[in-house]
Amino acid sequence: LFSRTSMGIIERRVGSDLKIGHLDPKEEGLRASLEAVPGVGRVAGVAHLRNRTAEGIAYDVVASDLVGLKHLWVVPVGADASLSEVIDPAKVEFSEGDASSIRALEEAGRLPGAILSLSMARHLDVGRDDVVTLSFRLGAQREDVRVKVLAVAAVVPGFDGLFRSRVANAQGSGLLLSRKAFDAMTQAAPREAFEGFGLVKVSG
Repeated sequence: LFSRTSMGIIERRVGSDLKIGHLDPKEEGLRASLEAVPGVGRVAGVAHLRNRTAEGIAYDVVASDLVGLKHLWVVPVGADASLSEVIDPAKVEFSEGDASSIRALEEAGRLPGAILSLSMARHLDVGRDDVVTLSFRLGAQREDVRVKVLAVAAVVPGFDGLFRSRVANAQGSGLLLSRKAFDAMTQAAPREAFEGFGLVKVSG
């Protein structure tokens, strides 16, 4: 039994009906298994990177403005295409853009799309339609990719504080990508560098 206040807190923190932690988001079959459970409507898998694995392997991602004057260590997050059907858009606090930007992450364009944390956008002094460079670094390896800012959000429930508003909290903040773009950008990362969760929307 839950009070209305308790349910409100859960909805605000989770952004959907249920959140399930997943230690290995590269594992196949979890989403299909969850969707086979009676009462489950849709499931969206989410993966992100640890900055350091249990073995001490560092995998850093640095975001920069297009001219390279400002830099910031960030946490990229990849979400399934079903995220727009699972998360409650009314709980996402956009400062630029709107809920349509979640669906737009899947649209193939010249550059992959991204939704930035407000704190990150303020630190880098970028906004909607700007381009940001991401540098993926593993030891001596480095790969640079560019993404287009589709929206800026101060709060995305369920993402455990990765989306923030204060510039002082910009270090380690998140940016949301499609899962397809995320997987392409993180091919060199060791499997143990990934962690994630599933967001579940019940049916009926």
